[in-house]
Amino acid sequence: MKLEILTHEARHITFIFCAGFEDRAITSAQKLNDLGVPAKNCVLLKFDGSENEKNWKIIKQLSGGLCPPNGYQEFMTTELSRFREFLKSLVPGSDLVIFDITGCSRTIMMNVLSTLYDSGLEFDLLYTEAEEYYPTFGDFEEIANEEDLQKAFVKMNEFENSKVLHSSHCEIEEFDDLKGQMLPNYPLFLITFLPFKRGRLSAILQALETNVRVLVRGQPVRDDLKWRGDSVDIPNFDLLSDSIVYDVETLDWRATYNFLCAQYENNYNRYRFNFIVAPLGSKMQTVGCWLFAKERPEIRVITSTPKQHYPNKYSIGARDTFLFRDIPNLGVSAAE
Repeated sequence: MKLEILTHEARHITFIFCAGFEDRAITSAQKLNDLGVPAKNCVLLKFDGSENEKNWKIIKQLSGGLCPPNGYQEFMTTELSRFREFLKSLVPGSDLVIFDITGCSRTIMMNVLSTLYDSGLEFDLLYTEAEEYYPTFGDFEEIANEEDLQKAFVKMNEFENSKVLHSSHCEIEEFDDLKGQMLPNYPLFLITFLPFKRGRLSAILQALETNVRVLVRGQPVRDDLKWRGDSVDIPNFDLLSDSIVYDVETLDWRATYNFLCAQYENNYNRYRFNFIVAPLGSKMQTVGCWLFAKERPEIRVITSTPKQHYPNKYSIGARDTFLFRDIPNLGVSAAE
């Protein structure tokens, strides 16, 4: 949905931005500022680390053009309890929260989504795609053209070692409100995603003894990114065996949500297995995973995070910004 519709919004808008280090983290604030969208509040979530300082300063300045000075709020991502207290000042029905997930880490994004959901406030999402993602097509072209998947896998390992694509050392993270209910002696059904950062998937698989393992291959909607759909098999070549692999698009959160619902309901799986979902795909796929689990308290959600990251090896530039106005709030199921 186009951002212009927000210029006619009757409710009081509170924007939530997150000052991540990617180029695209500032794009929503820039476009909203250019459109002159009026806001009651602008909340800026700030990460530690010098790599985030540039975008923090830019978004803070842009917020001055969206809301009055007394409407600007700033919270460190480590102090979400203060953020929750701030949300209590908003009024369901007359206040609308619009959360820009573009600059968020996966962990922060899901924690904020749960906080908004539990507050009973209505909220929309903003998301900006990057111009390019690492590995770029130029980086990957020689590897992707290798017909032998095993040889391509070896080349991919060499590329990672030489280009420092990512940290292979990852740690498992859980979420306080998405711990699920693991019944004793029940088999485990795992649904996770194929990432280019192979170490993230390896960490998940090494931590769990699964009976059914479903891997989701993200399929980009943009023509210039479609090559990534099949190429993601290469870094995960040896992890594909003993798995069921499905293709799910990366941009529409409902595609992931509906896929998870189908896996859960098919063959009475919900009664036969403990379910764990590990969202390692796109940000919008993560939204689908979050809502699926949030509506079903028996589902456990975990993720894996590299212990070290390389800010210049995530994405380049920014493209389109999308407004999602179909996120159910508390008491309304996405399945309805």
